[in-house]
Amino acid sequence: MNRKIFDVFVYVSCLAFCLAFTWYAGCDYNWDLRNYYLYAPHAYVNGLLGKDFMAGSFQSYLNPLPYVPFYLMVRAGWPSLLIGMVLAGVHALNLCLLWPICKRLMEVADDTLWGRRLLALLCLVLGVSGVMFLVEVGSTYTDVSTSVLVLGGVLLLLKGVDEPERLLRYTFLAGLLLGAATGLKLTNTPYALAAGVFGLVPGLRLARRAKFYLMLGAGGLVGAVLSTGQWCWLLYREYGSPFFPFFNGLFQAPDFIPATYRHARFLQASLLDALMLPFSIIETYEWTYVEISAPEVRFAAFFGACALLVIAAVLRKWWPALRTRMGTQVMAAKQQMFVAYVVVGWVVWMVMFSNGRYLLPLTLLIGAACGVVLWRLLPA
Repeated sequence: MNRKIFDVFVYVSCLAFCLAFTWYAGCDYNWDLRNYYLYAPHAYVNGLLGKDFMAGSFQSYLNPLPYVPFYLMVRAGWPSLLIGMVLAGVHALNLCLLWPICKRLMEVADDTLWGRRLLALLCLVLGVSGVMFLVEVGSTYTDVSTSVLVLGGVLLLLKGVDEPERLLRYTFLAGLLLGAATGLKLTNTPYALAAGVFGLVPGLRLARRAKFYLMLGAGGLVGAVLSTGQWCWLLYREYGSPFFPFFNGLFQAPDFIPATYRHARFLQASLLDALMLPFSIIETYEWTYVEISAPEVRFAAFFGACALLVIAAVLRKWWPALRTRMGTQVMAAKQQMFVAYVVVGWVVWMVMFSNGRYLLPLTLLIGAACGVVLWRLLPA
């Protein structure tokens, strides 16, 4: 089977899996859907922003654009199964982007084509196996829809590392996608900020690094304006704040209390809790990092392997046998940047939210991250 046929097989399998799992899981009827997933786009499409006030609580003023397609399908009277299949098809794009990310990261991990394909396929399966993706695929949640833009941005950044002559072009496009993802849903902010680590790629000259951050910032700004600029203007015109009622401690809109709301439900109480979070979420209890029981072991494996790599790097200077066992290969630049991206994204997410739903892009990427660090730790 040649490379292109194998890729098509993987893409079709990803789509089939998302469609089949959506059919198996049944109709979506979550709390957010009952409270504002239909109201917010209804108010936007029908111009109710200045007529209703807090009709869907403060969530009424989140960017409604991600919910408009679902609202229009419901208003048109589409059967729920058909709506679920359409949403699942969109969500399958996550896996179609995750596959080339896995291939790109694993192409230095084995000397044979089939060896590289097998490792990439294992990383893909590990990425898909997270509870949060399975909960959201085919549903009305927009975390899994906007994550498509995040994964697209990550893929472009990896391409930029591989093709230095096109680095700035890829960086601008990556910034565009990450900015759009953040504009559509502000909880994607950690993954836009974490993209800055790619500017630290080894061998990049200072002027080139400065241009990288300039292009990333410019792309992010354009993407954010395109995805949420109109909505921010409507909020500003009506209430005097482009993010009403959020950040009102800064904007002081008269129709809401002068305070900045923070979603603190899952925030960590101490530094020790923060350090233990990758291991705490292995628990099957509810309300650990998300409302439902969603045990997650892959982040513990990733951070545990990272810690062992650091320890091994220190010990191998005085322990020749360890140097022999671990081999002589080193992570490629794109692997180093990708691992750093996952670490920084996790830290920023934890500080800002610690809510498992907002972790969704990393719950897909963590499979490839585990593959990279485990390949380095256990090359045999």
